[in-house]
Order: sequence, then structure tokens, then C-alpha cells
Amino acid sequence: MEKVLRIFLFTLSCSFGITLQEAENLALKNFYDVKRKQEEVKKAQEEIYKAIGDFLPNISLSYSFYFAKKQDITVVTPFFSTEFTLINDNFYRLNLLIDQSILNPVALNRSNLAKVQKELKISELEVVKNTIRF
Repeated sequence: MEKVLRIFLFTLSCSFGITLQEAENLALKNFYDVKRKQEEVKKAQEEIYKAIGDFLPNISLSYSFYFAKKQDITVVTPFFSTEFTLINDNFYRLNLLIDQSILNPVALNRSNLAKVQKELKISELEVVKNTIRF
């Protein structure tokens, strides 16, 4: 009876048990601190993209329609009198502004700082993973 119980428990543990490597992989994949640090690494990568975006040109486009009433101006002098129309039309206006920074040391420093921050977050992630492994 004892042998049957041992064989039953052994087969049960083999069929439902996991290896140490599988347990480590599951812990590294599902642990809260690891997920939080991975999110911080993603945010640091987005900050790098944002810092690099400061070097790209800024484009502004505006469109407007002006409706002007008729504006007459009358000039009266002792010698003559005249009348002329200043505005008597509707018109459209389209503005396109492209602004490019040629040298911006603040943006360059922000870019370098974002890269260092990402490396720091990756190092923190590795520390958390090594703590879990330990």
C-alpha cells in the first residue's frame, strides 16, 4: 500500500509540478515590481522620443476667413472733397509657419539626460530581477 501511495504521489507531483526554471520565469514575468519597472523603462523610452522630437521642425498652419463690411472714408479739405472705399471684400487667409532650431543646447542636454535615465531604469529592472532570482 505504501508503494502505491508513493507512486501515486510521485506521478501527481510530476504531472502538476513545475521546475525551478519555470518558477523563476513565471516570477520574472508576473511579479508586480518587475512589471512596474518595465513600465518605467517604457516611459523612459518615450521621454527619449520626446527629447528627439525637439530637434524636428515645428509646423503651424492656420486658415481664416475674413468678412469685412464696406468701409468708406471721406476726406474733406477746403480745396476738394473725395470719398474712397477702404475695404469692401471678403477674403481668405492661409498662414504656414515652419520653425526649426539649428542649435539648441537645452534640447541636446535633455536628449542626453533622457538616454541616461533609460539606462538607469534598465539597471533598476535588472536589480529587481536579480533580487527575485536570489
